[in-house]
Amino acid sequence: MTATSQGPGWWLASDGRWYPPNAGTAGLVVLPGAVEPAAPMPTGAPPSEGEPAPTGGTAWELAEGVAAALLVAAVLRFAAAVVATVIGGYPAAPTHGERLGLLLQSAFEYADGQGVLLLLAVLGLLWWQAAKWSERRWIVQHHYDAPSAAVEVGGHLARTRRLLRSTGLLFTLNALGGLALIAGVVFEYIGSGPWRMQWDHIAGAGAIEAAYVLVSVTGLIAVRRLLVGLRAQSQGDTPA
Repeated sequence: MTATSQGPGWWLASDGRWYPPNAGTAGLVVLPGAVEPAAPMPTGAPPSEGEPAPTGGTAWELAEGVAAALLVAAVLRFAAAVVATVIGGYPAAPTHGERLGLLLQSAFEYADGQGVLLLLAVLGLLWWQAAKWSERRWIVQHHYDAPSAAVEVGGHLARTRRLLRSTGLLFTLNALGGLALIAGVVFEYIGSGPWRMQWDHIAGAGAIEAAYVLVSVTGLIAVRRLLVGLRAQSQGDTPA
């Protein structure tokens, strides 16, 4: 007992002294309103048992890491084609048209079938990620009140959107590169030999490049639809 309160829970008795919370009241009367308030409880619900507390960053999943690595590989292919063309200089050919055609095909070589398959693999991984985390977002919003889970889902969806934007940009470059490859084929073979032979060369090689352009444009449309869907989900509660 003391003449002054020593902290939360201490109470003032009828003898004018303060007693600790665990002291008995035998022979003493607790004066009304003379109890120090307890320390305030921290706001917000603590994380449930076994649930990690929210952190500043979201860990990478394997699918996200693979998609990012494939995007880096696509960028490196683009850079390698440009650098190789700059170092190689203007190719040797009998005519100016052939030289221009070979130059275009060298500079935009990244837009070939391998480049398209690379981006399609990235799109497949990100499509799966978008569907997976969109479903979990809906579950968290409606059935599972856990701040750390909401942070994790939001982090993965934000990363998926960033990767999708990069994929859309590379699909655009691939489509433009495919058009440049078609132009390169036309310049290479136009005016060389009989018209029937020119047409056979242009139609054969050009059809393949046209298919790459079509696939790249389709991939770009799919990326845009995914981004629009994710943006709509962030403004509503409907799962993908």
